Amino acid sequence: MARRLLVIDDEEWITEAIKRVADSLQFETRTITDPRRAADAFFEFEPDVVLLDLHMPERDGLYVLNDLLTASNTTNVIIISGGGEDALKLGDAVVKLHDAKRVTFLPKPFKRAELIKRLTEVCVVDRP
Repeated sequence: MARRLLVIDDEEWITEAIKRVADSLQFETRTITDPRRAADAFFEFEPDVVLLDLHMPERDGLYVLNDLLTASNTTNVIIISGGGEDALKLGDAVVKLHDAKRVTFLPKPFKRAELIKRLTEVCVVDRP
């Protein structure tokens, strides 16, 4: 059974690039570019992994992260952000608030090989 990946990023070209890489790793992948739909997509798709951008219009990724970790802190989350160290620190604070153990960070811009490594790493994590 394929692992399910939900990609949440407001930039369509990024979601499509990530989808191509994930598909090559045999993930079943869904992408959304409207962060206001993130919670609905999460509950409908039930992903094993969420790849989430922190900086998005309409709804900040920190709010989305909080919603997702409130719903399930056993889902693997890869946070991507080009907002620098401060954005990653805020994301880390939300992670600590939820005592989430399956969250990693991937600063933008990242290379294809870095994305493959991170997606491969979350595949070998044992599910509870």
